[in-house]
Amino acid sequence: MELRSEFYGWTPWDEIAHLCIFDETALLAATDAEAFARDTAALNAVLETGKEISAIAREKYGHQDGAVPKLRVRLRG
Repeated sequence: MELRSEFYGWTPWDEIAHLCIFDETALLAATDAEAFARDTAALNAVLETGKEISAIAREKYGHQDGAVPKLRVRLRG
């Protein structure tokens, strides 16, 4: 059973992935204004379709879901 927070029913993983998206966005804003503008426009276009940020984060980082626990199991086994 996955733990869910009171914040939109997100899992802890959803919350971390959300933070990762906006950490990357902040870094882009600080280092490459043109890329930030393109990235922001693309994100806004997706959000305007009704897709939620949690779904966007899942698509972007879903391949990493559980990577650390799996690694720990491999190292112990």
